[in-house]
Amino acid sequence: MEEENESSIHRNNQDIAQKAIQEEFSAGTKPLIGLGLDTPAISQSLPTGRVAVETKTNNIDYLYELEDGSWLHIEYQSTNEKWDIYRFLTYYVQLMQRYHKVKGVPVEDNLLSVVIYTQRADVKEEKQTLRSKQNKLYFETKVVHVPQKDGESKYVEIKEKINTRPSERLTQDERQYLMYNPFMEKSDPSESVQDRALEIIDLLKHLTDENDKFQLIGTMSVLTYNLLSDDAKKEIWRVFEMTKVFEKEMRERDRERDKESKDQLLLDQLSGHLGRNKSDDYIKEALLITDEKLRELKRKLNS
Repeated sequence: MEEENESSIHRNNQDIAQKAIQEEFSAGTKPLIGLGLDTPAISQSLPTGRVAVETKTNNIDYLYELEDGSWLHIEYQSTNEKWDIYRFLTYYVQLMQRYHKVKGVPVEDNLLSVVIYTQRADVKEEKQTLRSKQNKLYFETKVVHVPQKDGESKYVEIKEKINTRPSERLTQDERQYLMYNPFMEKSDPSESVQDRALEIIDLLKHLTDENDKFQLIGTMSVLTYNLLSDDAKKEIWRVFEMTKVFEKEMRERDRERDKESKDQLLLDQLSGHLGRNKSDDYIKEALLITDEKLRELKRKLNS
């Protein structure tokens, strides 16, 4: 029973951490500025649901419409395999099938695909290409190899800023740099992704802006999750749960679940004997609900 409860807490935290990412990469944000790639700002996040190709893991990580009308697809990778480029091409084709055009312009002329490698991989170019011998097929993705980026000089400056001026807001560039910093090159080669992630989490505790704290800790917990020990995950969750925004999110989730539970009870009563051949006035009085609530319940029953 204890194990099941811990699993439930873990799922809740992951869900809320995903929301932190959505808020971190919201409208007006330049999503790759912290990695040195300047794009137009995000206009909106786009749904990535589509027909599965082979397995459920074939999912686009993030898809955005940018303020200039173009689209940005961001895919996170920890390894570089020969066939990955074909998988990215499959994503690309599915997007063309799903959306056809963006503001009148064909998707293929309006979409930038960026692959972010978070662990050391055999990646020597700033782009990956797939070209057939007859040049009848050409596909290209831009590559960002995070472990090759300097993880020290700017990190020292940001640490100084947080430690001495914790109420000063971090810039977009600084926030993203911190998020990806655990994967960057460090002065001490023995320092692991986990070591640096825990150090940054401890640093973020000092921020006075609760939204920044929530978004940065939640985002980092998702990005580094697969490289953390169970103890490290628990430590990050502990800090994450202490943020005021997390507490607010949990209260909201509890309210939503309580409402769903109450609605289900009302639906069960309405679909049963109570709702048969009874007037609306009788039902409202019996269930102590308003006209609007009765209409809502009937819509749910008929949907």
